Amino acid sequence: MPVTTPAVKTNLPVKVETKLVPKKKSKKEFKLKDVQAQNVVPWLLLGFAGFALFKVAQNFGLIKSKEEKEQDEKAKKVIKDFMLSACELTPSTGPDALWLGVANGIWGALEKSKVSDNKKKAEELLKKPQNDCDVAKLIDLYGIRTTHFFGLPEFNGTLPGLLGTGELSESALERINADYRNKGIRYKW
Repeated sequence: MPVTTPAVKTNLPVKVETKLVPKKKSKKEFKLKDVQAQNVVPWLLLGFAGFALFKVAQNFGLIKSKEEKEQDEKAKKVIKDFMLSACELTPSTGPDALWLGVANGIWGALEKSKVSDNKKKAEELLKKPQNDCDVAKLIDLYGIRTTHFFGLPEFNGTLPGLLGTGELSESALERINADYRNKGIRYKW
């Protein structure tokens, strides 16, 4: 059995010298840092690609700016006021089923893509209303529908009062508005 001696306590300071020796880095540590860097690079690239995609979508008008959203709110108010007053003076010239068919025809002509739309058909269908009440029914039954851009849905939807007319040229809208003026319709696209 080993013999142990009791520890002696002294008040004398003990000087201990230590040297810091730089630790050699092993190959495993270098590989670990390389692996960590390799894990970060794809995430950085993905973040950059997401930002670039957002900017492209913004430039193509797929994402609405604050000003566009404010304009949409104003337009919604004007459309709502028009729809409330339109059928007070004159009744509709056709049943709701007729205007639902026209609304579906407009959406079918414009919903696939901004490039392959059938804009002539949409223009013809937008000239069908005979009075303000017909236009109000058309707007109401069209509702909010999502259009597509090269097969991808635009998530901002279409304002009910625009019926996809944002895809029509200024000259087409002028022809439609001239037709409405001839018929005595107050609503203008």
